[in-house]
Amino acid sequence: MIEFVLGGAGKPQASPIPNGFPGSAGLEVPGTDVARARQMLAAAGHGRGFDVDFTFPAINSYGADMSLVAQRLQQDLGRVGIRLRLQPATFPVWVQQMRAAQLPMTIGYYAPDYFGSAQYVNFFGIMEGTPWFTRAGGGNLSSIANAELRGLLTRALAAPEGEREAAFQAVARSMMGDRIILPLLSPDLVIAHRPGLQGVRYSTCCNLPLAEIRPR
Repeated sequence: MIEFVLGGAGKPQASPIPNGFPGSAGLEVPGTDVARARQMLAAAGHGRGFDVDFTFPAINSYGADMSLVAQRLQQDLGRVGIRLRLQPATFPVWVQQMRAAQLPMTIGYYAPDYFGSAQYVNFFGIMEGTPWFTRAGGGNLSSIANAELRGLLTRALAAPEGEREAAFQAVARSMMGDRIILPLLSPDLVIAHRPGLQGVRYSTCCNLPLAEIRPR
């Protein structure tokens, strides 16, 4: 995926909490086991695989072309008989369908609002009150809720500085176990500028703070 979409300029991401944020250090990226995947599909009554609509935003975000991501997913999932019917959409149409919980499977991106891991839990966590709990079908099937996640988040937010990484790591591992939000890749940050400038930097919330850029 990283080679196909980003030309190698990226890294795998283990959990819905992104690389570099509290709780992301040392997490093992899930591996690929085609034989086990086929066994699990057969046990669930899908020995011959199945077709599924896959709507995605036809945009390029942070260097990742979503059409290429979708094509690669189609190839990879096809190895176990999951046949994606790719349906590219404009961003406004995709957002409307996603928010209405009308998509059985999709991809997207999420840029942080601030440097903190709680925002990813409150958005992607499969627990009551989060956007992705509803979008994953929680309104109709409350049993998918992660019963431990809210307590883990509360403890992580209250943890002293020296214990925060481990506390958020427990949150991340719990989210990984849900297997509903599946991180694919984290593009490398590349900023190009001419010599003689100062103040060029990446901002977690604002991408590139233009007001700070000036001649040396």
